[in-house]
Amino acid sequence: MPLIDSRGKLLGRLNLVDAAVAAFVIVLVPMSYVAYRVFRIPPPEILSVTPRTLTPETPRRVRLTGKHFRPYLGAFIAKTGEPYSLNGRLPMDAMQGTFLIVTPDEVELALPTAADAGTYDIHLYDEAQEVASFQAAFTLAPLPRVTVEAVVRFVVPPETAPFVKEGDRDRWEQAGASVLTPGELATMGPVRPVKDAVTFITLHAHMPGAAFDATVRIPAKTRGLGGWEYKGEWLRAGETLLFETERYRIYGVIERVSELPAAASAAAAGGGK
Repeated sequence: MPLIDSRGKLLGRLNLVDAAVAAFVIVLVPMSYVAYRVFRIPPPEILSVTPRTLTPETPRRVRLTGKHFRPYLGAFIAKTGEPYSLNGRLPMDAMQGTFLIVTPDEVELALPTAADAGTYDIHLYDEAQEVASFQAAFTLAPLPRVTVEAVVRFVVPPETAPFVKEGDRDRWEQAGASVLTPGELATMGPVRPVKDAVTFITLHAHMPGAAFDATVRIPAKTRGLGGWEYKGEWLRAGETLLFETERYRIYGVIERVSELPAAASAAAAGGGK
C-alpha cells in the first residue's frame, strides 16, 4: 500500500494536513517547554539584609543581597510576629519602602520614616502578588528621649479656658487604653492669657474665642534628621500640638521649642515615674 493514497490520506487513515498538524504539535510542546525554561523571569530571592540593626544616628536604609531583583518591585515592611496583609493597611507610606539601587543581585532600600521601633519583615511585590519575603530582616532601635519645652499658643472656646490649669497631664488613648506611660506624657506649664481678641473656628461656625500661651513640658523622641517628635508628630515652630485631658481637648500652634539640659531632662523623667 502506498504511504499516500489517491485521496491524500497517510497509510489510508490520516489526511496529510491532519498528519502535518499532529507532527507540528508534537514538536511544539517540547519547544514551548524549553522556551519557558529559558525566557521565564525567575522570582526574586532575598539572601541577606544589612545592617540588621539601625540606630537613630544611622540612615534608614538597608541593603538586600540575593538573586533576580528587578526594577518596579514594591517593597513593604511589617512587624515580625504580627498578622500581615497588604490589603486595607493605611497609611501606605508607613509601611512602603523605596528602591534606591536595583541590580539583579543587590538592592538598597530606603525605609519609611514613620516606622517605629521594633523588628520587621520585608515583603517584595510584583504588582499585587507577593514574590519574596525575609523574616526578621532588621531591627529599628528606639529613639532616645529628651525633655523639651514648647511655647504654644492655644485658641479655645471661652467656656473651655477656665479648665486649663498648670500641672494638667496630657493623655493619648486608643481603643480606651493608654498608649503612653505617665512618664511619657506632656505636662501643662504656666498659662498666660492673651488679651487680644481672637476667633475660634469650627467646621460650622466662627465665634469669639479665648487665647493663652503655655509652656508645655514634653518627654519627646529625638529624630534622626534633627528635632523632636511627640505622639508621632513633629515638635517644631508652626506645627500643631494636641493636648487632651478628661476635661478638655485643645489644639495649639507651636511658637518655639527648646531642649532642656540633660540634668533637667533626667529630673523631669524621674518625676514622671
